[in-house]
Amino acid sequence: MIARMKNASFFSRLGLVILTMFIILICWFGMSYYITLHGKVSTVVSIDDDNATSTPVFLEKETLTMNKIGGIDSKDTTVVGQFNLGTESLITLPQGENNLDNSLEVKNVLFGNLEFDEQFKVGDKIVIDSNKFKDQSESLAISYYRLPWITILISVFFILLLVSTGWIGLKAIFSFIGVVLLIGGLYVPSILAKISIIPLTIVFIMIITALIVFLVSGFNKKGISAFIGTSLGLVIALLVTYIWGNLLRLDGMQQAYSQALYFGGYSFINMKDLFFASVIIGASGACIDIAVDVCTSMDEVLMNSPNITRKNLFLSGINVGKSVTGTMATTLLLAYTGGFISLFVLFGARHTELIHLVNLKIVSAEILKTLAGSIALILVAPASALVASVILPKKNFIVKPIENNSIEDK
Repeated sequence: MIARMKNASFFSRLGLVILTMFIILICWFGMSYYITLHGKVSTVVSIDDDNATSTPVFLEKETLTMNKIGGIDSKDTTVVGQFNLGTESLITLPQGENNLDNSLEVKNVLFGNLEFDEQFKVGDKIVIDSNKFKDQSESLAISYYRLPWITILISVFFILLLVSTGWIGLKAIFSFIGVVLLIGGLYVPSILAKISIIPLTIVFIMIITALIVFLVSGFNKKGISAFIGTSLGLVIALLVTYIWGNLLRLDGMQQAYSQALYFGGYSFINMKDLFFASVIIGASGACIDIAVDVCTSMDEVLMNSPNITRKNLFLSGINVGKSVTGTMATTLLLAYTGGFISLFVLFGARHTELIHLVNLKIVSAEILKTLAGSIALILVAPASALVASVILPKKNFIVKPIENNSIEDK
């Protein structure tokens, strides 16, 4: 009987995983189809010499290919210090080809910007963008082909996750893939389809929270408590971010690539709201972690002490939340500042005064990110503990031991 219950539990969980992924795929393809019919936006901008505009247009033909470099002509480039300026001519060959008759000439434009410029050498495999617009066609070198190494790294991550956590790791992988699909297939296309960012972000946060929590913890009272607690904390933190972002007069343009996006034909996107959304989405993972930890610990306490009062159960959750929140707040600080360590080194090299440093737009934005995310963490722990103390004890049946062994497992 116990074996049958375990098998039933396994298949029910597996069914939940399959159903969740099916719903995600349906939503992804549905939204993609909707956006295709209602305002698909191209990523290419046309600038007319007589009438300069930044209106997005469609390419007649655009393809990405991976070729191997067979030769490099740098006669049209100039070396200025550590920078290369100009255009390199790359002779590329398809994989497995050595005949120069099948070669393709590709341009590698160097702007003297080390953040974006790619330096190639003979034998490198690169990504090529071959496009045709009106009567013109050209092939440009985009980047070094890094996908195989990224694939290996992702595979190592998945294998280690499965080996260390087993079934929970498999569900975590499904939630990982689901979040990637939702961001790329729903959230980003919805923004490009001119859907209001703040309401969209609230719905999106709830969807990814439900996906992660219910896949990992299961669709039960523990999972529901973690979902409600996380949602409450993140929505309140989003409100705090919105208020303080306006008080600090942050316009969202301090984000990486925000100007390229705004002046590249997508000025309809509210960059301020996009920044506010990024703050909460960035903190959502840590908030989900705290909510699950708090609710799981309370569930264990209830299983071992079924007669515990709601008050003591709530206090147990609060005590767990205190420890986790203290470390997670520092984790957010390190995560956000780690991405800007070169900027802080630059400020240190220039001996920038503290009052100047703190009032800079980009620094104020990082302070808001860290503190708003920490506020979300602080709110999620007690919210999850409160919800769990109400939901978990309801209909909690205690299995009494069987006094005689005459009942055989059929």
